Amino acid sequence: MRVIFLQSENENLAIEYFSSILQSLGHEVGLTYDHRYFARTGISIPALGSAFDMRNMLADQVVRGRPDLVCFSVMTSDYLWAVDMASRIKARSDVPVLFGGIHAISVPDVVMSEAPVDMVCVGEGEKALPQLLEQLPDFPGIDVPGIWVKNGGEVIRSDVPPLVEDLDAVPFPDKELFYRELPWLSRGYLLITSRGCPYSCTFCGNDVLRKAYKGKGRYVRRRSVESVMSEIMLARERYKPKRFNILDDCFTMNKSWLGEFCGLYADKVRIPFVALSHPQLIDDDVAGMLSDAGCFILLLGIQSSSESIRSEILNRKESNEQVMQAAEICHRHGLRFSIDHIFGLPYEGVEEYRHALSFYNNLRPDAVNTYWLVYFPGTTIIDHAVDAGILAKDDLGRIDRGDMDISLNVGIGRGDRKDSAVGFKNYAFLYSLIPLLPGRVIDFLAKREIYLDGRDVPISVTGALRVLGLIRLGILGIYLEEVFGMLGGFLKETWRLLVSRVSGK
Repeated sequence: MRVIFLQSENENLAIEYFSSILQSLGHEVGLTYDHRYFARTGISIPALGSAFDMRNMLADQVVRGRPDLVCFSVMTSDYLWAVDMASRIKARSDVPVLFGGIHAISVPDVVMSEAPVDMVCVGEGEKALPQLLEQLPDFPGIDVPGIWVKNGGEVIRSDVPPLVEDLDAVPFPDKELFYRELPWLSRGYLLITSRGCPYSCTFCGNDVLRKAYKGKGRYVRRRSVESVMSEIMLARERYKPKRFNILDDCFTMNKSWLGEFCGLYADKVRIPFVALSHPQLIDDDVAGMLSDAGCFILLLGIQSSSESIRSEILNRKESNEQVMQAAEICHRHGLRFSIDHIFGLPYEGVEEYRHALSFYNNLRPDAVNTYWLVYFPGTTIIDHAVDAGILAKDDLGRIDRGDMDISLNVGIGRGDRKDSAVGFKNYAFLYSLIPLLPGRVIDFLAKREIYLDGRDVPISVTGALRVLGLIRLGILGIYLEEVFGMLGGFLKETWRLLVSRVSGK
């Protein structure tokens, strides 16, 4: 069987894993990638986006490949793009179309209602996808656990299958699938050592997945250290990455596992890596192990400085004292760390943002990442937003279809046009100053309420501060390499587009 995956904007680890599995079974796998230049989730310039629209060319490319199955692994941010691409393919071919991914698991009925979607995967696909291909000649008469199928005017539903327990049995991801199209990605090798998160923050996809997978096995699972190190050593030899980006939701959740990993990594690898953690899971042992192993920055989600907001709205039970202790421990061990802040949380306003400015200034992080709150389908925070009067019942259908502003980062994309009386951009600007200026200077600005209210600081200024932050961290060169790689890809795609339009093919 020939399977083609479609993806836009980002590398997708799930697709890479599926590619390895399917190829091991003798199937042929291809990737059609839409760069979406000037029409991306974060950066949208409509006039240029239209000029560089490659969707019809890509749909033609898919159909010429004569696939037996077309697959999308969708997040809410790219769902409407995926539906549009599926429609263009269906206008050219009757090839079966399968949707999977977090958005499909969150709202499978909504996804199945889309005309070009034939099937939806409502769970992990490592077992379901190979079984589907075995039965594909009988389409639409398919009976595979975890796969919903349209059969005439009826949707045949199946139960969510058990979770994959042995992650070591899953082959390493097929990185070549994306690296052939996006060679610069190899400089920052993405990997994951676990699935699931011990926490259930109300704004996060884990909040949805925990409910979807209830009773289907252990939600939090981890690969062995041996398996992870084997992948890292192979990647180091084959791709020579400048850093490893470890995407676990909570990398430090098991101190024994972490100790074994960090010891081997420090001895055999010594390439800088990035990881995510939680303030409650940072102590002297953990910080020391990470620092010794070469973690060049630890990402900590704080989201709000209000204990009551974190506890009652976000389901995050850590105290401000625990957050402060985690920061002090990181400083003590020379472990650089960033913090995340979300604007637009229900029941937050000027008072909370001013408190956060002082609180973050006391933490003295190496970077402050600011985000807009994005409501993802099925997450509990939607209920809080409805109760707070932020969302109306009519908004829920739009959220389920991803028909909303899904720009995440303050300072990038359409989200910058959000209207607010509390001056989100001004606070984003001041938070971005914290790693760059002495604490007493930030205190001076805050006490005199400079930039707190009034006219918004230009968002370009905040962007410039982030560049200065990268220089301060000593990692600007890594990102510039990726930028130049993307520029090369853009020129290549522009040439392809021009040739296609001139030749009419």
